[in-house]
Amino acid sequence: MGVFEFRRHQRLLHSREFDRVFKQPFHRFSSAEFLLLAADRADADDPCRLGLVIGKKAAGNAVQRNRIKRLIRETFRQKQFNVGMDVIVVARPGVKTRNRAEIAMTLRSMFEKLAREPLLGA
Repeated sequence: MGVFEFRRHQRLLHSREFDRVFKQPFHRFSSAEFLLLAADRADADDPCRLGLVIGKKAAGNAVQRNRIKRLIRETFRQKQFNVGMDVIVVARPGVKTRNRAEIAMTLRSMFEKLAREPLLGA
């Protein structure tokens, strides 16, 4: 693979990890298509991790949901945050009405805003 791999240690895997970000998000960005929540990790040297919440109401059938998930993961991989942060992307119903380019542009914009935010522990 290469620099843009997306390995298991870069994902939020357990409900307790999701709960921590949902209950105490330090950063929050919103658009018609997505809600992005992020929480700083205790060890800033750990890689940034991503969690996805894509429901049927937001994206329709499994094929559409999987396409959106792949697009979110790819955009996240390309950004490659260098700080210890847990990020959750929640899809909203507005995502159904957008094409791939519009979704990617929205995600890149949100990830750029997140990258500019200062770490709370710093």
